[in-house]
Amino acid sequence: MNDNISKISLIMRVVLIAIAVIVAIFFYLDLASVEDEALIPDNWVNRFLKYSYILAIGAAILTVGFALLGLGMKFIDSPKKALIGIIPAIILLIVVLVGHSMASDVALDMPNYEGTDNVTGHFNLKWSGTGLYVSYFLIFGAIAAILYAEVSKLLK
Repeated sequence: MNDNISKISLIMRVVLIAIAVIVAIFFYLDLASVEDEALIPDNWVNRFLKYSYILAIGAAILTVGFALLGLGMKFIDSPKKALIGIIPAIILLIVVLVGHSMASDVALDMPNYEGTDNVTGHFNLKWSGTGLYVSYFLIFGAIAAILYAEVSKLLK
């Protein structure tokens, strides 16, 4: 089973790297440019960004998929160890939920900004705040873990 997964993983990496190289060559050498930008409704910068979105979403799906596959295989071998492996995911979910509950969706006071994203109740405002709070919690947790590890070494 692991042999098949490593073969599939290798093939996918090679294909994705090849596509990324081709897109990067087109982007940096500007091989598809014309004199009038209006003739290209979807220019290469947008294509490059869309490709990066596809890669990020694909990586997230593969990461979650392989994690669930590994969890399933571990659950078959040893259910207690599999349940212990779920605890970090539950803790992360709790951190995201707490961050989401602390985040505000009130419009920011930005003089001279006339965009459509800064309105009260907008989806992006709430999730931006959630990301900030989750980052703060994770940074605080990392610092606390470092301090704990160093202090525990001194006390031994």
